[in-house]
Amino acid sequence: MLPLLKRAEEQLAYRLKPERGRPALGRRNAWLRVEPTPFALRGRWVRFHYSASYFDDPIRPVIRFTTSKDHYDQVMNGPVLGSGEWIGRIPKDLTALSIDPGTDRPRFRIDSIETVSRTALVRRGLVYDRHSLAQSLGAKIINAKEERWDMLRFAGTATPLDEYDAWHKRLVRAFDADDLDRSDSLAAETPTIHLIMRLEGDVDALRRTLSSLYAQVQKRWMLHAVMTGGTPDALTAFYQNEMQSDIRLRMSTGRPQAGVMGDMAARDLLAAIVCGDVMPDYTVAVVGAAAHTMPELRVIYGDEDAVAPDGTLHSPLFKPNWSPVFFRATHYLGRLVCLRVADVAQRSIHVIETYAAREAEILADTMTVVSPAEVRHIRRILYRQARAPGAGGAAVQLRSVVRVSGPQLSPEPAALPRVAVVIPTRDRADLLARCIDSLATTDYPGLGVVLVDNGTTEPEARTLLRRYRNEAGYTVIERPGPFNFSALCNDGAAASIGEIIVFLNNDIMAFDPQWLGRMVAWAVQPQVGVVGAKLLFPNKRLEHGGVVIGHGGLAGHIDIREPGDAEGYMRQLAVSREVSAVTGACIAIRRAKYEVIGGFDADNLPVDLNDIDLCLKAQERGWRNIWCAEAVLFHEQSATRGFPAKPATVYRKERTYFRRRWGHVIRDDPYFHPALSLYSHRVALA
Repeated sequence: MLPLLKRAEEQLAYRLKPERGRPALGRRNAWLRVEPTPFALRGRWVRFHYSASYFDDPIRPVIRFTTSKDHYDQVMNGPVLGSGEWIGRIPKDLTALSIDPGTDRPRFRIDSIETVSRTALVRRGLVYDRHSLAQSLGAKIINAKEERWDMLRFAGTATPLDEYDAWHKRLVRAFDADDLDRSDSLAAETPTIHLIMRLEGDVDALRRTLSSLYAQVQKRWMLHAVMTGGTPDALTAFYQNEMQSDIRLRMSTGRPQAGVMGDMAARDLLAAIVCGDVMPDYTVAVVGAAAHTMPELRVIYGDEDAVAPDGTLHSPLFKPNWSPVFFRATHYLGRLVCLRVADVAQRSIHVIETYAAREAEILADTMTVVSPAEVRHIRRILYRQARAPGAGGAAVQLRSVVRVSGPQLSPEPAALPRVAVVIPTRDRADLLARCIDSLATTDYPGLGVVLVDNGTTEPEARTLLRRYRNEAGYTVIERPGPFNFSALCNDGAAASIGEIIVFLNNDIMAFDPQWLGRMVAWAVQPQVGVVGAKLLFPNKRLEHGGVVIGHGGLAGHIDIREPGDAEGYMRQLAVSREVSAVTGACIAIRRAKYEVIGGFDADNLPVDLNDIDLCLKAQERGWRNIWCAEAVLFHEQSATRGFPAKPATVYRKERTYFRRRWGHVIRDDPYFHPALSLYSHRVALA
């Protein structure tokens, strides 16, 4: 935890006052003005500590700094544990401070605003992220203030996953039914949660589980203990004794019995737990409230962590929102997945015994038929496994991991969709030749390649383009003038022929003959929008494993420079999965979908963020964007054009448009949990 510099003005009690008639980012609710305005903290780095109701979705709040010239917004961290914190810099010319909590009827408060030592940020960067710290110092030298502050946040504000126990202690808030957590659902006839537990282990383990159930603030639960062939007599005797004092405790021999539906309603929930595991005291309350207010839900799942024998918390599983492709590969839902009793009762009236014996099968079958609207992810820790830390301390251990391949194309060449590869290029004959030569190794038949020349002047590159102009299967179109990546791609697509369009940077190099077929197999799926590839730097370190919206304030790559064979958090780098966006360096999309969403935005996003915008337009229409882990290529990243020294200045117009257009997604990427930091190059805690 960063040291604080206590000041007199930090002892103020801050209030939140609605700003009437002022819409929030992508929502109907109004902003909340922070009063009094912390003028004495202008120009300083500060930590905001804030709390929100456990019954509200812990979406990332947005903080708005109004200055003498303009206003600008920054995304905060989600109050996943009941409270949250955010570290940032208050501008020197601040005139007002507002927050959008992200809910229509917010139960939200500011607990404190405290000054943070800039030196402490630097020291933390020396330990955790020297690369970002060096970039911050470089930005200071060239007077790139925005980049300097962003890189300092990358260097010093995230918390590594293996410091989860301390992070949890700092942010967890006790449930408060008299204030923030006041809810009508606590007194309502919410669905009962029926918990199924195999009676295994020892008495101490069972005592821990029962204690966590007795402590639940919502009492509408029942525990069905199922005896097994290995249930110890002492465990049975202890449980039967507990049954005498609590009618919510039931026991089953594991064999079908008559009348087992007597205490269950079709709308009730069913979930499996393990003897020895525990739940926070709010779990039954928030799950029951969701099931009660949204009767259309058929599946509810949450996040989980683990507790070691010495009481240390570790291995948090902060999961993405419903991701069917990722689920088929990893069964990432984990423990305490709540199904409606009606769905299980369709299989057998002996619900408890049937689910205890066939849990994995029933869950897998259910998840193949539910619609996205019928699945709810409660983005809070709802379950706590009792186990020692896994290898590496923060390693994620899922209940089951099943590696599955992606969709398959027809083996008949004539049945394969025609593919057009569009490559914008300028100069750099070495890169272009290497890129095209690598395409020749691809085993996909009948490729058509369109080269879009943006004013090449180098003699060697012009000679190369003349050669391709005369080769079958190649089209070269001339588009000189200011660099507009969106326009170049759109013109290349218009000049191409093919059901599938693949946009490729000229600094890409393919080495696996099957990469294209694997991407096309995803792109032809009706529910899929844009497909991206796994990209490695030439040194075989990861360059692209999917784009996180909101990362670094707009959008960015997570796990960059990790080993190319790293499995990633929750194995997210090992399998194909849903993401909000992928990089335009290598993407595939069906032509019909590309045309429906209007292609790349050449007017508003000529250079920066156009690929992310394309993906978000596809997602907005209900299509899933897929990061294809099995399509692996090399990418030198901006080898042709390079990076601007001050991107915030160079791309200000584009970034302003992107924030206005996609502010609601910037604050809440559905595939990147609000407990995770948007200012870390690897998965870390916010």
